[in-house]
Amino acid sequence: MTPEQWTTEEEALWRRQHLLSDLREWVLAQPGIEDSGYVTSINDAQAGSTVLVWYGPPDPVQQQIVDEARRRNIPVSVQQRRHSRAELERAATLLTTIASGTGVFHNFQVSAIADLDIDFDGVTVIGEHLRPPAEGIADADAALAQALTAATGVAVTIEHGRFELL
Repeated sequence: MTPEQWTTEEEALWRRQHLLSDLREWVLAQPGIEDSGYVTSINDAQAGSTVLVWYGPPDPVQQQIVDEARRRNIPVSVQQRRHSRAELERAATLLTTIASGTGVFHNFQVSAIADLDIDFDGVTVIGEHLRPPAEGIADADAALAQALTAATGVAVTIEHGRFELL
């Protein structure tokens, strides 16, 4: 479908997405963003709003972002997190060094490791058990998540499935 074929509703959605993308680019270009509590932002093009995912107390950078969003008439809220972006990236990198089928992953085939999740404050490990765990999947998942959390210092959750790039 070409832009000429879009409905008014589709045009409005793309316009909102463009505004949100422009704000995100502006945020990432701000001096001090890497040293602030900014983790990421979650855009909702349907609503035309954004959520700042933030670690630590509000600071001048956060206020600057909120002010800029309001100046652009973009509704903004802040979601507090327990882990900084650097902590999440460090934990994910550590987990990628453990080969599937070895160590704590002795009965788990890792498909992907995600350091940012909209619904979880930590790292998500996606994969499948190599063999049905004797203690049951739920208990095995809980034990694996606990061991990975202890190893990384960051909350870890287990999701089942395969991550494939198209």
